[in-house]
Amino acid sequence: MATTKNGKGNGKLAMADFVTTAILKLRNVEKSKGIHSVFSGFNEAFREYYGLDKDHAIAAVKELEAKGIIKSHFARGGVMLYIPADFPTKTNGHNATATLNKILG
Repeated sequence: MATTKNGKGNGKLAMADFVTTAILKLRNVEKSKGIHSVFSGFNEAFREYYGLDKDHAIAAVKELEAKGIIKSHFARGGVMLYIPADFPTKTNGHNATATLNKILG
């Protein structure tokens, strides 16, 4: 586990390190390279580790996304969190032209 401190002298991981480590350790690569914020247990663990309420935890994760440390997209019941290099494309790896041809005949 990374030993980077968050600069506040409390010995905790920096939030960026916590989130990226969580994504790498909690994801099931056969299903997705990201994690569901709720179903993976990430939200609860993040709030407990940093002592945050729901609103402050959401703001912290959004700030990490604004800084380009993570990427996310909405999913049923929460959001999916990704390391930027693993963020899925809009076509989810499918050739859009081939898919359109298949739909239209």
